[in-house]
Amino acid sequence: MIVRLLTSHSTIKMRFVPLFLSFLAMACAVAPKIQPETRAVRVTYVDHKSGNKIGLFNESNVDKTNYYAQMRRDASYKVVSDLHMGALIFQLRELHFFEDAAPNAQRVRGARSTIQIAIEGRTWTLAYVSGGSQEKLLQLQDCTSAVRAIYDANQSFQNVENNDGADYFKDATGRS
Repeated sequence: MIVRLLTSHSTIKMRFVPLFLSFLAMACAVAPKIQPETRAVRVTYVDHKSGNKIGLFNESNVDKTNYYAQMRRDASYKVVSDLHMGALIFQLRELHFFEDAAPNAQRVRGARSTIQIAIEGRTWTLAYVSGGSQEKLLQLQDCTSAVRAIYDANQSFQNVENNDGADYFKDATGRS
């Protein structure tokens, strides 16, 4: 009997089924370890080259309704559920963030990227400096991906100051 793959008959959607099932299996295996983070947490990621900054607060830290009701200069911070923050903290522990980060809030001179986490008054800072080790770069990239995943998975509808009106969207030069 000859067995061969029927790739010509598979659909694009069917190719993603095994991938989806593997993610689901991982989620089921990891789920019992993820707990809601009820301590006040603030996570900030800064790309120093572009000046872009994003951040997260958990609902135990900031009231979502009041936060989004206030007029802001930008929409760089989002308020996420305690469970999402718990998942992020769990992932950062798996990536050894808290072991390798400096236990302070000081800016690192020459840093290209920085992740800073404040939990109830304690702060950890992980930064990558140009010329640093490949291992450190990969760790920061993995931690950044974890932060971005939670940031991108959560919507926020915020009041943002915009004196330019519709012109804000027409002239995007100089923005990253």
